[in-house]
Amino acid sequence: MSSTREKSPPLDQSRLAHTLGYAIARAAVTTNQLFSQGVGEPLGVRPVEFTLLQLIFSNRNTTQKRLCDLLRVPAPQMTLILDRLQERGWVERERDANDRRALHLRLTAEGERLAEESLVALQVAEQALDRVLSSGERLLLQELLAKVAR
Repeated sequence: MSSTREKSPPLDQSRLAHTLGYAIARAAVTTNQLFSQGVGEPLGVRPVEFTLLQLIFSNRNTTQKRLCDLLRVPAPQMTLILDRLQERGWVERERDANDRRALHLRLTAEGERLAEESLVALQVAEQALDRVLSSGERLLLQELLAKVAR
């Protein structure tokens, strides 16, 4: 009996090779790992929290409705996420003076610091992709994924 195990042949992926969803899902595994290592674990920020911090940073006084529309997240789910961000001291809500139903969102000083720190951390983590994508390929991929997302 041999003490070394034979390596199994790679799995046949041919039925999936030409499906866009499978390719995106496989690439997401890599980018999710980079996020986790660069931002998630060291800073304690989840991907959805990171996204909201960045969007609120760039769109001061935006509303929950606008975030729901952009991210296609149901309002009750968004409320829970924003509650968590507020509890952590990263986001503040303020009622609109003209429309009492509308809540404007803005980052606290701590939220702004975290938004900036986490963005830099992700950019550093994603430099690992520079080994497989040229800068032109990266820009093209971002453009194509944005087109698919629309």
